[in-house]
Amino acid sequence: MATKKKTSTPKKPQGPVTPEKFCKLVRPYMDVIARKPTTEAGRLAQFQAYHAMGAVVVDQLSSRSTYGENRMKEYGEATGIGKTNLDRAKRFSERYEKDKLQELAESGLTWSHFAHLAGVRDKVKRKRLQSQAARQTWTVGQLQSKIKAGKADSKRSASGRRLEIPNNAEEAYRKLRDDGNLFVRRLQGTTDKHSNFAELAVPEVLRNQTIDVLNQIIRAAKEAKQSIQ
Repeated sequence: MATKKKTSTPKKPQGPVTPEKFCKLVRPYMDVIARKPTTEAGRLAQFQAYHAMGAVVVDQLSSRSTYGENRMKEYGEATGIGKTNLDRAKRFSERYEKDKLQELAESGLTWSHFAHLAGVRDKVKRKRLQSQAARQTWTVGQLQSKIKAGKADSKRSASGRRLEIPNNAEEAYRKLRDDGNLFVRRLQGTTDKHSNFAELAVPEVLRNQTIDVLNQIIRAAKEAKQSIQ
C-alpha cells in the first residue's frame, strides 16, 4: 500500500529583527564609523563599515516595504545613528560594489561625500560627479550644490519647459489627458502655427496611427480619473 508523502507547510516569511537585535548585528561597525579618518587606510575601514552596515539594513528591510520607514526609524534611534544615516548606508551598500571600496578610499573623498553621492540614482551621473569632486577637491557643500543643480536640470523638458510632477493620481491622469489632447491637436495642425507638427514631413499613415494611439491613452486616462473620484 502506497504511503502518502507528507507535504511540508511553507514557512511564513519572518519580519525584520527587533531594534535590539539590529544593534547587536551592527555593533562591530559602530566604533569604526564614529571615527574621523585622516588616512587612506582609515577611510577604507570606515567605508567598509558603512557598506557592511548598509548590507544588514538591505537584508532586513529591502523586500519588506510594509515595515520600511517605521522600522528604519526605530533602528536609527536604537543605534543612535539616525534614520537618515542608516538610509545613506543602505544606498551606499546598494550602489557601490564592495570590491571597489579601495578605489573610493584612494579618491581622497570622505564618507560625507559618498553619503550624498549614493543618493544619485543614475550611475553615469554619479561617477561623473565623483570624478569631478575628487579632481577639483570639492567640499561637501559644493558637491551638494552640484547634485541639486543636476536634479533641477533633469526636471526640465527638451524644450526648456520645467516639468511639473503630479501630486496625486487624479492630477496625473488629468495631465496625461490634457497633454495628450494638446499633442493630438498639434499633429492635426489645429494649434498655433508656431507650435503644431502639421508641416513636418511625417507620413499621413503614421500621423493617423499616432493620433489613434493618443486618443486611446486619453480615453484610458479619463476612465481612470473617473474611477478614483
